[in-house]
Amino acid sequence: MLTKDHRAKTTKNMKKTIPVSFTKKLFSLYAKKRMTKEAAEVLVESADDFIEYVSKELEVYAHHAKRRTIDMSDVILFLKREKYLTGSETFSSLANKYMCDEHVSEIVPCIKVLCKKP
Repeated sequence: MLTKDHRAKTTKNMKKTIPVSFTKKLFSLYAKKRMTKEAAEVLVESADDFIEYVSKELEVYAHHAKRRTIDMSDVILFLKREKYLTGSETFSSLANKYMCDEHVSEIVPCIKVLCKKP
């Protein structure tokens, strides 16, 4: 039987990945071309690395603010530091720049609600 310590170490060392099938389906929302399995696997690896990097950065920002939860201010700070968001750009303008109109109309109202200061 595995001890609790051993299970924790094993789980910690396992790399979590986005399923290839999910990546291909997500890609198909934005591109009109099909994707090979090999291309999807490379994209998954790159996306995993990017998400891992973003997650660690956001954890650091929340920790620095003495919070246990990542909030919108951490995301905005990350986007500004990585130059995705400038003083003149907003989440809405980024969505318009990189997403199709159908998805923008769904996400922009959510962004406006999340960005409101209490």
